[in-house]
Amino acid sequence: MAMEDDGIIEPSFFDVIVLGTGLPECILAAAAAAAGKSVLHMDSWDFYGSFWSSLPLHHFSSFLSTGCRLSPPIPPIANPASSPSSSAPQSLHLPDTSIEQVAASGSSLKELEAVVLHDTDANCSGSSSGIVSRSSFSKASETELDGLGLKAIPINNEASIYADVSVSEYGNSLYTASRAYNLDLAGPKLLLCGDSFVDLLLRSKTNNYLEFKSIEATYIWSGGGLVAVPSSRADVFKDRSLNLREKRLLMRFFKLVSDFAASSSDGSNFELSAIELESPFVDFLRQQELPASIQAMILYAIALADDDQEQQSEDSFKRVTVREGLERLALYLSSVSRFPNALGAFLYPLYGQGELAQAFCRSAAVKGALYVLRRSVDAILMEKDKSQYKGIRTGSGQILYSQKLVIGPCLLSLENFSNLMSFQQGLEASGHGFHTCRTTESSSSPVCSGSRCWKVARFVCITDSSLQPDQHNILMVFPPRSLSGTFSSVVRALQLSSNTSVCPEGRFVVQFSTLCLHSKRQRRLFSQLLRLCSGLRIVLVIVTSKELGKNTSNLVQKPKILWSSFMFNL
Repeated sequence: MAMEDDGIIEPSFFDVIVLGTGLPECILAAAAAAAGKSVLHMDSWDFYGSFWSSLPLHHFSSFLSTGCRLSPPIPPIANPASSPSSSAPQSLHLPDTSIEQVAASGSSLKELEAVVLHDTDANCSGSSSGIVSRSSFSKASETELDGLGLKAIPINNEASIYADVSVSEYGNSLYTASRAYNLDLAGPKLLLCGDSFVDLLLRSKTNNYLEFKSIEATYIWSGGGLVAVPSSRADVFKDRSLNLREKRLLMRFFKLVSDFAASSSDGSNFELSAIELESPFVDFLRQQELPASIQAMILYAIALADDDQEQQSEDSFKRVTVREGLERLALYLSSVSRFPNALGAFLYPLYGQGELAQAFCRSAAVKGALYVLRRSVDAILMEKDKSQYKGIRTGSGQILYSQKLVIGPCLLSLENFSNLMSFQQGLEASGHGFHTCRTTESSSSPVCSGSRCWKVARFVCITDSSLQPDQHNILMVFPPRSLSGTFSSVVRALQLSSNTSVCPEGRFVVQFSTLCLHSKRQRRLFSQLLRLCSGLRIVLVIVTSKELGKNTSNLVQKPKILWSSFMFNL
């Protein structure tokens, strides 16, 4: 790997050039390297992860206060060990398989947003690679590009993902331990143990560079308090809030989910017809005679629906179908029992989500990929006559050629994307490849539904105690209209403790997130959430202490917010 400002890159021909070190770009780089392709992976910053990074507190604050544009900070604290230690959670293991399966696997790349350009005529054979002296290098001018039959499409290296940002600090004591924090630039994000992405980690052996901590419990707001979500059949029997009939109905429903998971992939061997499988999941739950509280738990805490499934409007998302709902429940139930040392269905990487991108970078480097950081790209080069992709021009003026180019969203401002898309019709007509790879769950793009675009609002805070007594890492879900009768989106809150290595001991990081249309309304909603959670903790401490016969006078302590920030994505 290289992190040099000076010198030129050799060779100047590669099979694949990847710009940006976000997670999707790193996965593609690792897959290409595993397939034997020559890969050049570049980033204008001096750390890996781009907008998928996890930064120390003072760098995270700097990022927010400078217009949410990344400036090269000191690299965040990384996992100090490449193999599990006795004091840390065990890494995931699977019998040895070839990493080459990554390129051919059917795993979905969640939150992928990249543009892929192809040069079908380029000859990209090269031998040695690396950074050499720039004494023989001169910057390619526009005149020289014209002489080569190339034209340049400018690229903006400064992209921003948040607007309407505010940061509240309550004293400077937190900054003395700034490097003990690893705060995610985008999130919160969790992995289900049974998800295809975890399969990808295991098949590619990238899990050898990672360690995880499981989320201990999931809670849902119901009846004016937080209620634990059952994660297994045993939890259902232990739940005192359900009577015997409700438990029997829920167990019968879990049996139906298991039967669906055991049926063929298209559901043809399942007892429901194809028409029934495409009907709304919320109607199907009513037919199972499940209590309203259990229906909400299944819809929003297990199936992870994002908006109100009961009351739909023109701006609502498409309702979750029976097929989608059963698939999500089957995934959740299989996740609970997949790893013996995992307490629940969800995993979170130690040291923050930025470790995921770095792990795939390590995997690609082992397979021969060349890494160059602190090197910007100012233009994409196209052939003048055919509008066919040929290569890139770095900020220092060097021209590099490749058959394929992958561009991360950190370089794709609306202007850049429009410039590239203007060539798409001509490229497709001439038979040359130009592909835009996008999914609807990008952390840097709004989600469009109906006549409007929904955006992500985040509220990140640091507290001095847990929002739930004796709990460290938990997920809290607030269903639609549970906090406000007019707010139709789900609000989720992820609390992480020091055992995930994202904060020092005695501190907790809480990340609230929701989809919304207006940022001002979200500020008030998040403030209300904090008051509810803090007040609930006081009630729980008092009740628990009285049951144990303890004096409550010294135990009632409201969690104190030490630092907070609000972000509204562009």
